[in-house]
Amino acid sequence: MKQHVFIYLLSLSIVIPLFFSCDDDEKSDFEKKENVAQKPSDGSPKSAEEQKGVLETTGISMNAELTDAMKSESMKKCASFAHFLSDMEGSSLESNYKSFKKTKAFEVVLGAAKVKNKEKKVTEYLTDIKKVEEEPESLHELQDSLSGKYTWNANTQSWDYAESDKIIFEFPSSVDGTSNNASFVVENVNDTKLKDYYYFGDNSWVEESDDAYTGYVPTGLSFYFEVEESKIMEFDYSAAFNDYGAPENITVEYKLDPLSYKTEFINNGSKEIFTTTTLKKGETKLLEIGAGINGDLTQDNINNSIRYYAYNEETYRDTLVSAEDTANYDYYYPEPDPKKLFKDGFAYISMMDKIKVGGKVQIKDLIAAEKEIYPENYYDNPDFDKEQATEDWANALNEHTDLYMANMEENTWMAQAEFYKKSEESDYDDETYYYVDMRLKFSDDSKVDPETYFGGEGFDELMQEFENSMDEVESAYSDYNF
Repeated sequence: MKQHVFIYLLSLSIVIPLFFSCDDDEKSDFEKKENVAQKPSDGSPKSAEEQKGVLETTGISMNAELTDAMKSESMKKCASFAHFLSDMEGSSLESNYKSFKKTKAFEVVLGAAKVKNKEKKVTEYLTDIKKVEEEPESLHELQDSLSGKYTWNANTQSWDYAESDKIIFEFPSSVDGTSNNASFVVENVNDTKLKDYYYFGDNSWVEESDDAYTGYVPTGLSFYFEVEESKIMEFDYSAAFNDYGAPENITVEYKLDPLSYKTEFINNGSKEIFTTTTLKKGETKLLEIGAGINGDLTQDNINNSIRYYAYNEETYRDTLVSAEDTANYDYYYPEPDPKKLFKDGFAYISMMDKIKVGGKVQIKDLIAAEKEIYPENYYDNPDFDKEQATEDWANALNEHTDLYMANMEENTWMAQAEFYKKSEESDYDDETYYYVDMRLKFSDDSKVDPETYFGGEGFDELMQEFENSMDEVESAYSDYNF
């Protein structure tokens, strides 16, 4: 993995928690979330073993809450809808079924069914809810092909269709039911046609306008699931995009009683970009995750930062080349230079308002250090000192990151992330390989690798509890066949 790719992932994907209140109303939303990711000033007075106990009990409690929620009656009724939908396949309404399969509404319902059919993890299901297709067809075209009222006929064991301006499904709330006491209604569908669309897809940058996607992106979608006039599921998505397809804001709110899920993405003029996601069970907050970066992520700056890599057949590596030299290669690709895009970043995750992991990263300074330690095409230099470079890189990570684990109830940090050099002897070529690893430094100054810290009986019990809860969720409705 290239070093700058590591930095990019680090800045966006660090998982870390802390609960800091911000009374300064004049601070931007980005600054307020950034403050949440800051490390508390005081260390916890608890020993490492006591801190470990807090982690274990918090994790076990959270998994118990999630497992209980996923066994709810609401989830069973979603499974019933997915069951009846499958009868549209192979019928006169098969074309409508195929169209409905392209929608987010179908994905949410089918995802619940896949969880029960052991095809999808619960965590994957919750993550997929907020995802949006990069290149969707026009939602209005889909709506036009789907509009109608679909009513389950228990006598013929099939769906009856009637014309309607809306998309409405009426069906039994249980698999063996005969009364259509449930309904699924798509209320709002909106999208917009882009003038141009450059995007990161499959880790590549689309440069040529002929290859860029210029189709539709969804800007609004809402639907609900109702049983006997009581809404058990609600989904609302709203978004705004610029002409290049870059999102300016996205909000997804999803409720499946007793769970509620909300994720927000904010792009402040491509200078500050951040996202937060919250998962609750009733009034109990199970998880909150936040991450953000700042810098200059405008389309003009991205275009101006493009550099080119070409495949070097002599070294079997991708090598940085000038734009003019790309004509000499059969294969090359453009890539934005992160040193010209990013400045600082933060991320955090809190569990039940008790444990937080998170921190801040000085991305621009870290990239500058990386450039000095690992110059372009350093791997082609036979005199390059890999051991010293690894040592320097660990020091740079320690200097330009502030990652920690905290006790939110005490507002104290429990452990500080510390990077250090490690080595490994290869049995294949007798060469020594060096790499950077991370360990936790606790408030009592003890230092432990995470795998050692989390390898004891207590944490093994926590992991087993997690596996048990996931297995329970996945098999809870195994009597339904989809």
